[in-house]
Amino acid sequence: AIKILRPKVVDQVATDLCVLLRAGDLLQEWAPRILPASRIDWRSLLTGFSEGLWEECDLLGEAERQVRFSKNMESVPNVFVPRVYASNPNMMVSEWVDGTPLRAIPSMDRRLIEAQSLMRDAYCQSMYIDGYFHADCHGGNLLWTEGEDGGKLCILDCGLMVDIESSAAEGLLRLSLHLAARDWTSVVQDFIALGFLPNDLSPNLLIEARGIFQRIIGPYLNVGGGVRAASAYSVSSLLDDLSSATVKLPISLPPSMVFLGRAVVQLEGLALRANPDYRLVDDILPVAARIALRSVPKNKLDAGNLEEERQSLLYDLLYENAADSPSNFRGTNENSADMQFSVEKLRFLLTTASRGDVSSTDLEASSSLGLPSTNHSLEDIVNELFRADAARELVAFETFNILDAIGRDALWRGADSLMEVVSNAPSLPFFPTLDSLPNFLSLPFPKKQNFETLAPRLCESEKLILLRLPKIIDDLDDTSDLGLKSTWTEKLVASLSPGVLPGDLKDSALAKLIVIPVVRRTVQEVADLALIRSDPNARATVDAILKESQGRIRVRLESYGLSKELSRKITSLLLRTPWKK
Repeated sequence: AIKILRPKVVDQVATDLCVLLRAGDLLQEWAPRILPASRIDWRSLLTGFSEGLWEECDLLGEAERQVRFSKNMESVPNVFVPRVYASNPNMMVSEWVDGTPLRAIPSMDRRLIEAQSLMRDAYCQSMYIDGYFHADCHGGNLLWTEGEDGGKLCILDCGLMVDIESSAAEGLLRLSLHLAARDWTSVVQDFIALGFLPNDLSPNLLIEARGIFQRIIGPYLNVGGGVRAASAYSVSSLLDDLSSATVKLPISLPPSMVFLGRAVVQLEGLALRANPDYRLVDDILPVAARIALRSVPKNKLDAGNLEEERQSLLYDLLYENAADSPSNFRGTNENSADMQFSVEKLRFLLTTASRGDVSSTDLEASSSLGLPSTNHSLEDIVNELFRADAARELVAFETFNILDAIGRDALWRGADSLMEVVSNAPSLPFFPTLDSLPNFLSLPFPKKQNFETLAPRLCESEKLILLRLPKIIDDLDDTSDLGLKSTWTEKLVASLSPGVLPGDLKDSALAKLIVIPVVRRTVQEVADLALIRSDPNARATVDAILKESQGRIRVRLESYGLSKELSRKITSLLLRTPWKK
């Protein structure tokens, strides 16, 4: 395929852009008199448009952008960009591709439906990971190709590409997940982070913005675009809300976000032709959840602050205020007493990431990223957890918190009973008491105050979550058959029975948990994946949990009085996996 610039087209475009820039100057001067609250920088906005349009006149630059975009799309299965063979400022030679433009494919055709899912994957990759997206994705620039290995989507014309900062890409991912959860308070904060609203918004305007966004965006999210969206609004109410948004809110329009909005509108139009019931945010939610859980920078040196931003996003998605939900957990070492880990939020992300789509029923049944109403395969959830590279450290941290609390609960139940027996026993002549022993000698039988250093007693919030934890986990049970082979891990699970515990421990959280079917099947699944099938993701997750455990227990041993070297040796010896040499 050969693309050339028409004669004198550069001069004509330059003239048009000069007029556009002059219009920007006039709007910058006169618009504030009509919309005094608006903070739209018209000069900057139209300058951004002009720069994008001017770049389309440089075919050498377009070739470079096409090569970059083509490399990015290699990460998306069945999506490709034509190769570039040669270029100069006035001509570009690229690979010829036989295919059917999506605008020529009939509505609800199989090819259009398949292409729509590929468009979604391509743009999620572009927006959330690469920060580099195609801003002219009309049906003529998207080709459907058929081959021996099935259909593929070809993206043409990289003249108008938009490059955004990693923080903006992170902000778009955050916004998508918050929109799906209908978390309007967080949506307002996302609009601020993306530059649509200023940082110094007053509390009253924050409340106003939350209400306006909920009324304007909410019906669209619930019913989708097109005719359905039009029927979901009252015209007078919609006009009032739009008027309030333009008059009361100091809204800005970053040029890159305007280009993105244009691309999203084009893509949604094609998607509605494939499926009249299409809901944009619900469609991209599973992909966004997988990216949030799995994606980490390939090269940390070149990734800037993206890794920290991804961790911050996961913290935002998996933690909530302690007063918001009883179904969360905070260990004794949690830094913030107000923020607690939410088991339900983690399950929501895992189930969402492991499914193909999410219905509006699921979302309406959820609470602040809550719990989907439909059951899902436990095996899929466990596998998705193991693939959650970005969340692995947070999961390891909170897994230790929960296991540690369960262990300390059982330990103190047994220790209190033992201490009572020892304290009531008659003293023997010439036999030292526990209180008279030095720390290093009393390690096998630590004094009560030293015992609390090694295994702190449960705080009230831990007691509360352990009381509720069996019910929370039992609710996760989908009674699905994992199809696990009968192995020695099955015997391991079968041996987990309250009957093997001493009498004083039969009322512990441990005893209540090991009889729950979903717990027993999860233990067997983890053991099979890590020990028998040698799954690298399962082993990486177990390693992360053991590393977290080693560090936290080492601190307790040092506080007890052991040296750093001895503490390290003890934890390394006791907490190691069979696959570690």
